[in-house]
Amino acid sequence: MKIIITSFFLFTTVLLLAQSNSINPQLDSVFKKSGEVLVGKIIIDKDRDRFILEGRDTFTMELFAPQIKYFTYNDPEHRGEKTTYHAILNEFYFLEFGQKDPMQAWARYVYQPVENDGPKYYVVKKKYCFFKGKVPFFPKQESFKNDFLLLIDDCPKVSRKIANRDIKIEELVDYVIEYNNCNGKKKK
Repeated sequence: MKIIITSFFLFTTVLLLAQSNSINPQLDSVFKKSGEVLVGKIIIDKDRDRFILEGRDTFTMELFAPQIKYFTYNDPEHRGEKTTYHAILNEFYFLEFGQKDPMQAWARYVYQPVENDGPKYYVVKKKYCFFKGKVPFFPKQESFKNDFLLLIDDCPKVSRKIANRDIKIEELVDYVIEYNNCNGKKKK
């Protein structure tokens, strides 16, 4: 019986040590288009709007969207919540909502530094990219309403709601949610 208990504790200890040495859940991972996987800690440079990877093997590199498929980031501001950022054109976005909906909302944070007489802080805004199927929609201030109406033309309920009124670009998220819940979609 002593042999079984001793073996159990020895096996458990070895297993825990092996896991802690090979897998660190606090490390971030970068998946390059070349197939290479880099591991380290990602730092957000809010002043220059860029992501920097500090690797385990004492290297540092800036992440460029044309070279990266996606990366996972343990966000210290959200209790270490893991977020996956995907390269969409030349920027990194995370899926905000709609993974299995007709239209997905992808977002990225845009940091605007504020330096008054006190300490420096940042105002955070979101920039969106919406996907309907495989078609991306990047709202632009000058044409977002007309472009969005073309995108949601298969839901007359939501289309009619915004067609004859002025809407703000910030309201698009609410209309995407309504569109995803639209039960009167036209068949195409």
